[in-house]
Amino acid sequence: MSKIISLCEPYIDNFELTAVNKTIKTGWISSSGPNISLFEDQIKKITKSKYVVGCVNGSSALLISLNLLTNSRKGDIIIPSLSFISSVNSIIHNGCNPFFVDSNENFNIDENKLKVFLENHTFKKNNTTFNNFTKKPILGVLVTHMWGNSCNMEKIIKICKPFNLNIIEDAAESLGSFVKIKKKYTHTGTLGKIGCLSFNGNKIITTGGGGALLTNDFNLYKKAKLMIDHFKIDNYNYKYSDVGYNFKINNICATIGIAQLKKLNYILSKKRKIFKFYKEALNNIDGIKLLNNPVYSNSNNWMNVITIDKKKLKFQLIKL
Repeated sequence: MSKIISLCEPYIDNFELTAVNKTIKTGWISSSGPNISLFEDQIKKITKSKYVVGCVNGSSALLISLNLLTNSRKGDIIIPSLSFISSVNSIIHNGCNPFFVDSNENFNIDENKLKVFLENHTFKKNNTTFNNFTKKPILGVLVTHMWGNSCNMEKIIKICKPFNLNIIEDAAESLGSFVKIKKKYTHTGTLGKIGCLSFNGNKIITTGGGGALLTNDFNLYKKAKLMIDHFKIDNYNYKYSDVGYNFKINNICATIGIAQLKKLNYILSKKRKIFKFYKEALNNIDGIKLLNNPVYSNSNNWMNVITIDKKKLKFQLIKL
């Protein structure tokens, strides 16, 4: 019988079980409870983001982020050709259009092609950048840090600045990953206007279901907190100021997250060892190349990726 190899198995033991049992006994099992803010505070410490909003999953964090960025405007959002469907869905759900730019050899957005596109295929009107192909305003750039390897954020920020383009970072796979900016390593998800993390079952740490929105902008943080809670402005009289969502992370998931974060350094060290093992094992095999960390990225090594050149292979690959 064949066995499916998991994408990334969660590291869960009695530590999480004890913590969850304790939380259940308190009665705080839904979208209110003390562990939500505690979990957000711990993510703040790790990422050095000024503000963190815990969400029901990474997809909801992306959806909220695009809503905050576009502010109900319609237009194009630049996105890499390789990403997860949540990134595209978040754009479309907000009434905008994904406009794809090719990915590079690291499977991240190709900053050189982004530069060529913006310099040669856009025009400005009233301080807004428009797409020559679609004639629509470009409302921002949504980059994805693939496999835990960060994009070249220093270059991307420099490229986007003259065109007044805000950046959202899809950092779903990159908790514990850092990118070099001005010779200093900064956590992914904290360099754009907004960053998004995922704590799905297959990520570096898991909360079962959960995500987080990161920002250094207080006004965006304040609005995001309202938006994920139906825009409720009066808890006792149930008054609302706008149309919102039920996107708050629950207290049990936050409890699992707190327990998981205590293991983060251990998990990252194990990931480094796995990467080193593959690197040594595959180093001298013609036709197989392991994706290395870019020089500007201190990766969490979430996923080990290989590229295959069939012409150089001296053996037959197994067909499933």
